Amino acid sequence: MGKGSLLMRWMAISGLGLLRRSGFWPQLGGMIGILLAILMFSSQGSPLQAQTSQAPVNPTASPTLRVGTRILPPFVTQEGARDLSGFSIELWQSLAREIDLKSTFKVYPNVQDLLRAVETREVDVAIAAITINSERAQRVDFSQPIFSGGLQIMVTTSNENHGLGNFLKDLLGSALPKLLSLSILLITLMAHVVWLIERFHHDPMISSAYFPGIFQALWWTATGLVGQSETMPKGVISRLIALFWMFASVGFVAYFTAAFTTALTVQQLQGGIQGLADLPGHTVATTAGSTAAKFLQDRKIKVLERDSLEEVYAALMDRQADAVVFDSGVLAYYANREGQNLVRLVGEAFKPENYGIAVSLDNPLGKEIDVALLKLKEDGTYNLLYDKYFKQE
Repeated sequence: MGKGSLLMRWMAISGLGLLRRSGFWPQLGGMIGILLAILMFSSQGSPLQAQTSQAPVNPTASPTLRVGTRILPPFVTQEGARDLSGFSIELWQSLAREIDLKSTFKVYPNVQDLLRAVETREVDVAIAAITINSERAQRVDFSQPIFSGGLQIMVTTSNENHGLGNFLKDLLGSALPKLLSLSILLITLMAHVVWLIERFHHDPMISSAYFPGIFQALWWTATGLVGQSETMPKGVISRLIALFWMFASVGFVAYFTAAFTTALTVQQLQGGIQGLADLPGHTVATTAGSTAAKFLQDRKIKVLERDSLEEVYAALMDRQADAVVFDSGVLAYYANREGQNLVRLVGEAFKPENYGIAVSLDNPLGKEIDVALLKLKEDGTYNLLYDKYFKQE
């Protein structure tokens, strides 16, 4: 503190004390004391100003971003408790270096929880295989696409092996159940017609009572269908009906044999599922809440939803599902590694999809990510990462 400041403070204190003791013009003395105090503090500045001006200036450190992700090879894989790798992880690390950011990762079980974390700002950014669509774009902002793909179908290679188990499964999945149901219906109807007419003859070939007469009529009608009936009705009308049934049986047996053989042969040759058109009538597994699940539900295809891809793959191998529908890049990675010789992809990819990086709505970080992503594509960094994880050998 300078000498001038000390002098001013002494004068203010002395003046106030003197006026207080004198009792003369107390109000005027108080005002003079206040003025002297104001002059003293204004001469040296307020304590807050002095503290601010004297505090050292620290440079602002790079912020540490919270990055949400989910395990989904080859986009994100996990080895050990903390070590994350994969296409999305390496891409984000390159983007963070470009923007000069530090980041920490937090793993979520599924894409719904991941997007919810971005919405509530539990994380600053989310990256994995997150499909960009209109519904999600109302909840979060997306970067430019980081990957373009689509949905594809995966089945087990055992569909190509025609053992007894697969043969029976194909048999039950063919037209046989419908043809058998039609046969039983026709035999039952014809048996009732024969019983109603034959029962009025004085010497019927079957009992006139409903039981056991109807069972006798059913046996005669069933054996007549294959030309093995040993007796003939006694009445004229009954014989005319029997003659009609004999000719009708020949045509029906021929149709039955042709339809059954054709359906079974086609199903065996196709291996059951060869593309999107073959999915109706089958159970298809995928992850809960995914774009694949919504796509299948919109087309009235029976969907078996599981919380994780591991559970989806297990459902396929355990024959709880006939096929899996999911992102083509993810399925191809699995089929070429853990699922090699166990599963195969069928048909072409459908429903094109783009993956993006999600940030909260109106977050300025989205613009920085877009600019950095363009730079990585221009300098070749992105292409190197893409080839590392998705290039076909």
